[in-house]
Parts: sequence; C-alpha cells; structure tokens
Amino acid sequence: MSNVNITLLQEQLRTRVLRVTFTKADGSKRVMRCTTKPSLLPEPIVENNDHLVTVWDLENAGFRRFRKDAVLEAEIVE
Repeated sequence: MSNVNITLLQEQLRTRVLRVTFTKADGSKRVMRCTTKPSLLPEPIVENNDHLVTVWDLENAGFRRFRKDAVLEAEIVE
C-alpha cells in the first residue's frame, strides 16, 4: 500500500509537473516526469478507472498510467 496521499497527488498534477516514482506491473521501478495540467496536454484526459492515474509523460510525449497503490513517492519539479 502506498503512503502517498493520492488525492493530493492528483490535485498537484492538475497544476504542476511532478516526478513520480512507482512500481510497474513487472515489479521494476519507474521515475516519470508528468502532469495533468491542461495547458501542457495535447487533449483532455478522461479518467475511467478508480485504481489508475492517467498522466502526460513529458519526457516521452505520451499518455501513461500507473496504479494508485504503486506510487512510492512524488515530488514537485515545476
């Protein structure tokens, strides 16, 4: 179970760029610079899963998802 406050994480993603560290489905760790800030997205995000967070990966220029319970840490970078 994650110790990160997911509600706060999602609020911060809407206005900032974050560096999120999470465990992928294969068990490896991933660090992603991401956001859901509308001015940085090519199109709106439609959330349709209570267990996943959809974000825009700024380094790979694509939408990505991670499980809420897999988040290890999150840090504001911009």
